[in-house]
Amino acid sequence: MRGNQYNERLRGALEAKKVLVMAHRGVSGANIVDNTIESYDVAIRHGADIVEVDVCSTLEGDLFVLHDGMEPMVLGQQESIIHMHTAEVQKLRYRNKNNTRIDHPINTFDEVLEHLKGRCLINVDRGWVCWESVFRAVLRHNMADQILFKSPPEEKYLRQMSEQKEPFMYMPVVWYPEEVAAAERYDLNMVAVEVIGYREDAPIMEAAFLESLRQKGLMRLISTLTLANPLADVEAEFRKWGNSRMKGAVLNGNILLSGGHDDDTSLLRDPDLGWGWLVERGFNALQTDWALDMNLYLREKGYNP
Repeated sequence: MRGNQYNERLRGALEAKKVLVMAHRGVSGANIVDNTIESYDVAIRHGADIVEVDVCSTLEGDLFVLHDGMEPMVLGQQESIIHMHTAEVQKLRYRNKNNTRIDHPINTFDEVLEHLKGRCLINVDRGWVCWESVFRAVLRHNMADQILFKSPPEEKYLRQMSEQKEPFMYMPVVWYPEEVAAAERYDLNMVAVEVIGYREDAPIMEAAFLESLRQKGLMRLISTLTLANPLADVEAEFRKWGNSRMKGAVLNGNILLSGGHDDDTSLLRDPDLGWGWLVERGFNALQTDWALDMNLYLREKGYNP
């Protein structure tokens, strides 16, 4: 495995806390839209150690912070910005949670990087299709020690990451233990694994497997989101994983990412059955839409100072 010149910030965070909190696209609500500078400011205020930043590219290759495919909800349009020219994207304005147009443009990746410089760890999502541009931006801002790159564990992405001169921090997103083994065959600075917990009893969720990751010094991340009905709205998100995987991840019309031990369970029933169950199982990083509530719970239970 490659050197770790960029790993000190992450290592320090993991030494300071038993469980790191990652804010999914920041924290949004009312007039604050996700994947904006404001949403990241709120996430940091709510105690997030890591913020997730979705990155996509225009036709010219310019990078903007947006989860492509979410345009109907946040922009009120069907067309994806990945099929648009930069000048067109610059004119777009967000819709808030009340579906009201607001005077807020889509932030560029450069704007977000500069705004978050030195403030938190950043998980770059959706950027694997334009990694070369993302890599250049991160180095231009001198922020490689803050950036955690992730991708599906496909050969083309693993090879591309391993061929980089810089030992960027990397995290595969996996459904099965053998996918971790596949990633380990490449010369990577793999510092973490994101687990898709499609069932509580899935092999990827076994305590023994998570313990093996801990012994290797890998952060164990799981998303506590629930992707709900209608299934057609989320189907495209999982198409890349294949229908067989997606079928096993659906329960009562919901896509399971953490075996049902999710934000809904934690907030509406009992956090010990949600977030607490995951921590006790062996995860030491949780992605949530509710960073403040999760932080308060982790402190109350003595997991974090």
